[in-house]
Amino acid sequence: EGNAQAAYQIIIKDASSGAVVLDTARVNSSSNSYSIPLGTLAFNKTYSWTVTVTDNHKYNPLWSTASGSNFTTIAHAAPAISFTWSPARPAKDEQVTFTDNTTASVGASKTAWQWNFPQGTTLLGGTTGSQATAKFETSGAKVIGLTVTDSDGLLCSRSSGEGGIQQFSTGRSIPQFKEVIPR
Repeated sequence: EGNAQAAYQIIIKDASSGAVVLDTARVNSSSNSYSIPLGTLAFNKTYSWTVTVTDNHKYNPLWSTASGSNFTTIAHAAPAISFTWSPARPAKDEQVTFTDNTTASVGASKTAWQWNFPQGTTLLGGTTGSQATAKFETSGAKVIGLTVTDSDGLLCSRSSGEGGIQQFSTGRSIPQFKEVIPR
């Protein structure tokens, strides 16, 4: 009759055992999206799902239920991105080496890297290996990004200053001193 959604319920079951993995019970909301809480579903497992929705009819609410095809979660977690650089506190125009410390899931290996640098960066080699070397023309905070792909095609990206990776910054150039013999 054109009445708006008033509530929903989502049920997810383990497809092999039929055990209920998630039951939201009745959620009074007109939302048309839902995020499954992290850790609810296991990797490499097949699930079935059902969504039930009711309208906002005051005296005789109508319930509608939909189910879809089973779905299988990904084989394992994507790579957990981590990287460091040396020297730890580089100066402007000083050579900096960035090193990947990413962890791949058990049974997977790291197969591809893509480093991303801001404008004003002089690259001293490629950006598609487990290490990258660069110099920066200006001092201050910089966002350095890394994307790692594993042997199953799963990838993850992170940048300096997020996800446990410290903020990257270059300082002022180191002054050059010249020894002068006193007269």
